[in-house]
Amino acid sequence: EQFIKEKPIDGRDNSSSESELKIYNLIKICKEGFRKSMDDDFNSAKALGIIFDFVKKVNSIIQAAEFKLDESLKESLDIVYKKIIQLGMILGIDFEGELSKSIGRHKKAVNLDDEEIENLIKLREKLRKKKNYKKADDIRSKLEEYGIVLDDRKEGTILRLKEKKNE
Repeated sequence: EQFIKEKPIDGRDNSSSESELKIYNLIKICKEGFRKSMDDDFNSAKALGIIFDFVKKVNSIIQAAEFKLDESLKESLDIVYKKIIQLGMILGIDFEGELSKSIGRHKKAVNLDDEEIENLIKLREKLRKKKNYKKADDIRSKLEEYGIVLDDRKEGTILRLKEKKNE
């Protein structure tokens, strides 16, 4: 079994952000809940629910207006990602494989490579800075047709894949 190193929650230095502490607390809660559900006559449905609740709560932290990504938080989120993959594997679910397939389907549908997408996003940012919102919105709409959604935040623009129905 692969073990993922996690930072201790107690005795942390003062440099830890509130978001980071919340994330590590959620990891602990998820691990405990997952273990308890597996000990409860292999209650895999409950264990899966705990994973999805964990993902939902982590997403709410990173989507908060006050969230600021730094190297320490990137490390924390990497641990979250690995923990989700690890717990899924215990249940026989290959989350990582499914994610790769989904991204592959989106890239085929998009017919744009990563560099072209990045260039369009940079062009859109330049247009927004010049207050040419019409052309910037046209780029955003075009990317959304290809399944790419841009979320503008004070830290910058976040790219996510549009959820497709019946996938």
